[in-house]
Amino acid sequence: MRARWQTCPSSPVSSKSLNPEEPSAESLAEMPEVDLARQRVLGRGRHTQRKTGKRAVFVDEAIARRFDSDSETEEALRALLAAADHVRKTG
Repeated sequence: MRARWQTCPSSPVSSKSLNPEEPSAESLAEMPEVDLARQRVLGRGRHTQRKTGKRAVFVDEAIARRFDSDSETEEALRALLAAADHVRKTG
């Protein structure tokens, strides 16, 4: 009886592909240097938004077509909030 995980001698996976060689000097020269000390760790999951200071807001497609960019959408929402605050103060 054959072992369940026994590999076939004609397997396409070679021992060379399991042990990759070091990258070539050319490919290392193409990679940009990254200073990890300057990187900010954002984390993962639902708490990421607290660190970035932004939250995702989904708007209707008809509303989204009225604005060219996220900044225009934010500006319109800020103006709406200012108008709502003004109405509350003045009655």
